[in-house]
Amino acid sequence: MDLAYDDVRRILIENDPEGLLRMGCPQDEYDSEAGTIYRSLSALHRKPDFQYILELVEYVFYTSFDTIDGSDVCWKKPQYSWLNDNDLTAHFIAFEIHALIK
Repeated sequence: MDLAYDDVRRILIENDPEGLLRMGCPQDEYDSEAGTIYRSLSALHRKPDFQYILELVEYVFYTSFDTIDGSDVCWKKPQYSWLNDNDLTAHFIAFEIHALIK
């Protein structure tokens, strides 16, 4: 698979799905999520389809941001459903990742 960790990280930074970078958080804010997405895709022995990548992105961000109290990020926010508020962003991220995988 022709996907690099830096590709996934760049896509997450460019899309800033939680709006954290726009609020002044450091560039490494999405490193954990980028690593999880990259490792999950790299472990596959086939090219994943768009739906698989979309569900992976949604799951990773849902588990990372939907249940936090804000204490481990630089900006506290009320709890809400990541999937409802960021559905379009998840599609953009999945589309860009899918386009990079050969």
